[in-house]
Amino acid sequence: MEKIRLEELITELDFTDRARGLSPKTLKKNKKALKLFREYIWKEFGVEEMGEVSTHMIRSYLIYRKEKCGNKETYINSHLRSIRALYRYAVDEEYLKEFENPTNRVKWMKEASPVIITFSDDEMKSMLNYVDKQRQNKLARYDEFHLGYMTEFLRERDKLLIMVLADSGLRASEICGLTDATYNQHGIHVVEGKGKKGRVVFVSPLVLKQKMKYDRAKSRYFDSVDYNVKKSVFVTRKGSKYSVDMMERDVKRIAVHAGVRQEVRASPHTFRHYFTQSLVRYGTDIYTIQRLIGHSSIKTTEVYLNSLVNEVVIKKGLSASPLMNLYELES
Repeated sequence: MEKIRLEELITELDFTDRARGLSPKTLKKNKKALKLFREYIWKEFGVEEMGEVSTHMIRSYLIYRKEKCGNKETYINSHLRSIRALYRYAVDEEYLKEFENPTNRVKWMKEASPVIITFSDDEMKSMLNYVDKQRQNKLARYDEFHLGYMTEFLRERDKLLIMVLADSGLRASEICGLTDATYNQHGIHVVEGKGKKGRVVFVSPLVLKQKMKYDRAKSRYFDSVDYNVKKSVFVTRKGSKYSVDMMERDVKRIAVHAGVRQEVRASPHTFRHYFTQSLVRYGTDIYTIQRLIGHSSIKTTEVYLNSLVNEVVIKKGLSASPLMNLYELES
């Protein structure tokens, strides 16, 4: 076993992961998790060498994250995943033997099975209606001040955003990365999704029709101002690229004003849940769902589906209820 400081090993792994082409988000997440782990090991045990870290120390760190920091099991397991990757790298580089790997006997924390509540069809209609009404009200208010073009652009953008989120199942980052070149008469070609995997997502003619309206409003507005416009489909009023943070803020605003239930998380990702649940409701098979939402593994899709509150399952349960059927027969 070589004597290598944890800090050096973490830096070396980071270089390797960058060379592999991992996303900046993944690199940042791993770096943060390993930094917190290294700091804890030094503070609690005075250990800074890779080979001095024991299974007990790793377990102690996981307990610390759970009991002292109040982190959820999913978050703690993400840290363990980073620690496992660090020591797997050390084994691959022959810095230590496989039997010396302290993560071998560390088990994953058991995660709770979350129940995800998504938008109802009525709430989806309410959000679209809110955007329409807001657009009309704002246009009437601002036309006399020659700000109608900007207002029209923002409202058409918001409506297209809600429609794409609901009709495509795309991730927020994927939507922010869309360009005109990714659209065609049949749908959207996601050039680089999560894990740098591309796929084709089909959207309805209603979405394509709304995009045409948005494109006209976008052209009218930016022809009237002096801004350099990015080639992205979704842009800000100053022409810069629309970000995930901006999308989350706008979705929350629209959902609140549209009267979406408080127990529903008003976020772009909830639209992904709505899309998936709608596919199940209309009888789409799991393999098609997997491809449409961009999961690399069918297991991921199964977990995803199991976490959703499915109205179809509830209705089927009621229709199959022995007592419900018994009283129905008597009546």
